[in-house]
Amino acid sequence: TSPLYLFRRGTLISGQSLTLGNLNDKINGDHIEVYTGTYFNNFVDLTNYKFLKFVGKGTYRSCTATISILNSSLDNIANASGMVKTGTETTIFTDISALNGLYQIYLNGGVRSGVKDSVNYYEIYLSNI
Repeated sequence: TSPLYLFRRGTLISGQSLTLGNLNDKINGDHIEVYTGTYFNNFVDLTNYKFLKFVGKGTYRSCTATISILNSSLDNIANASGMVKTGTETTIFTDISALNGLYQIYLNGGVRSGVKDSVNYYEIYLSNI
C-alpha cells in the first residue's frame, strides 16, 4: 500500500529493525537521532513505489540530511538529500520509480559547512504521490 512507512514517529514499521551507527545514534522518543550511518536491517522492495520520502529536522542547527539507497552489494544507488532546519520539520524526497527489487535504506547524519551534525528523522516512507 502507499504510503509504506518504515519508521513513523517513534515506531519501526513493516517488520523493520535498525543497526545504529554509533553510541550517539538512537531512537529518541518520536524520532531517530542520527550522527553517522544508521541503517534498516531489512531490505525493502521498491518496485511499486515512485518516491522515498523522509521528514526531518536538524538537531542543533540547520544542515543537509541524506538518506542513501543501497543495492544488494551495498553500492550507493540513489540519495534523498536536502536542507533540514532546526525547529521546523521538512519533507525531503527522491524519485525511485526506476528502481526495482530489494534495497537497503541507510540514514546519514547532517553536514553544514563541512561540519558533521545530527539529524532527527521523524518519518521515513515510500509513496506513489
